[in-house]
Amino acid sequence: MTRRRSGTTRDVASFSRHVKDELSRAPLPRDPRGIRAEVAGFLVSPDRGTAAEDPAHIIVSTGHPGSARRLYNLWNALFGSRAGLDAVRSNRFDRRLSFRVSLPRDIAEDLVGTEYALPASELEIARAYLRGVFLIGGSINDPRSGYHLELRCFSWDVAEKVSRLLLETEVKVPATSGTVVYVKDAESIADFLRIVGASRSLLRFEDIRVMRAVRNRVNRRVNFETANVSKSVEAALKQLEDVEALGPAVLEGLSARTREVLHLRLEHPEASLRELGELANPPITKSTVEYHFRKIRQLAGRESD
Repeated sequence: MTRRRSGTTRDVASFSRHVKDELSRAPLPRDPRGIRAEVAGFLVSPDRGTAAEDPAHIIVSTGHPGSARRLYNLWNALFGSRAGLDAVRSNRFDRRLSFRVSLPRDIAEDLVGTEYALPASELEIARAYLRGVFLIGGSINDPRSGYHLELRCFSWDVAEKVSRLLLETEVKVPATSGTVVYVKDAESIADFLRIVGASRSLLRFEDIRVMRAVRNRVNRRVNFETANVSKSVEAALKQLEDVEALGPAVLEGLSARTREVLHLRLEHPEASLRELGELANPPITKSTVEYHFRKIRQLAGRESD
């Protein structure tokens, strides 16, 4: 079994395929309007056209077999067995198959013209439409490597309408770039998975999202603690240099409290000022420890360093 490393292109493909596998196996909509809407979503694909040998049909192509089979079943459930389904290779050296669904042009063009702008008040219709849009032209990054959802459309005006529909169905902050609708907000991507009915994929997404958030918090805490330790060590080294710069006579003339602070520093070079204060007898505050080291620095003539 081939291992997959986080952050690779294969991870991105695997998560998108996981979502598409789930959606393509979902029960067909009960309402015929939902079936029409989902078919209309498939028809926003940029990978559709007309075969030279069959101008009476629109050909919708995809590399995902489950999506092609679902479109075929949706069409035949609504219109009878007038759709075609086949698999082709672009050339004999290409191991990948492209799955093509051929749909009667007259009916398909009518669906494209009337169904891709749907009222969000009919949420089930909107769900079905967006499910079709994703199955034919969508992709989602593996959440371990980042948050990015894309929906590819055949024209910029369709992309704008898909973007508006996402907003109406409470998927926040979608944006468009030419014919592509994209979302980079984790919460919004989770909302999209919920809306199109990918419940298992949503649980997987949220699990990875939580683990990633915890890991990021831990890393930030470690970095913060490391930075604080580095600052403490750097300050301690300067304080020890100040002590070395003082002659024995000056050291003897220091107050008992200042000499105690110096001895504590020599015994605990890695300790912070607060920790040194807690080790004193009786304990003193961080600002008091800082005062004694500032006095030593002045005596050593290094206050401008």
